[in-house]
Amino acid sequence: MATQTKNDIFLQPDSIIAELGVTAGMQVGDFGVGGAANFAVPLATKAGANGQVFMVDILKTALSSALGLIKLRGLSNCQAVWSNLEIYGAAHGIGDASLDTGVLVNVLSQSTKPKDILAEVHRTLKSGAKLLIVDWLPSAAMPIAPDPARRLAPDYVTELGKKLGYAPLKEFSAGRYHWGLILIRT
Repeated sequence: MATQTKNDIFLQPDSIIAELGVTAGMQVGDFGVGGAANFAVPLATKAGANGQVFMVDILKTALSSALGLIKLRGLSNCQAVWSNLEIYGAAHGIGDASLDTGVLVNVLSQSTKPKDILAEVHRTLKSGAKLLIVDWLPSAAMPIAPDPARRLAPDYVTELGKKLGYAPLKEFSAGRYHWGLILIRT
């Protein structure tokens, strides 16, 4: 029996973020940050002191944990935003068309309203901004993965995005159990 390594099982945020080209001074949204802030930490590092990462989550405990990890890393360019992304305009503190880029990791498969989430994220992104989406492969056999019936294929997400004013840029493998997609806000 083959053994699995950490790289086979878990996402590699640095490699995935490299797909976006985040640079110093950017305003970035981490939509569904989670308590481990796995993507917020490298995003904040890349955005630098003149940039900012808006860490959005529906769970206050996740935001509190994420802020604690950010502080432990000595970063001060992150802001917590408590919000339900399924509600348009609910991410108070993030203005319309204010973000240079955004990430949405393992969020769409947790919702019954992925179109609403994409609409709210679209509201916050500048024209031409990139949105990186990573989610579970429909065929992924992992105990921690959501129910296969709730997982979305990248083609479906691309079509939803087109209806909301996104254009597809790139699809890629985000690991053994995940797909990745970059959309551009038009």
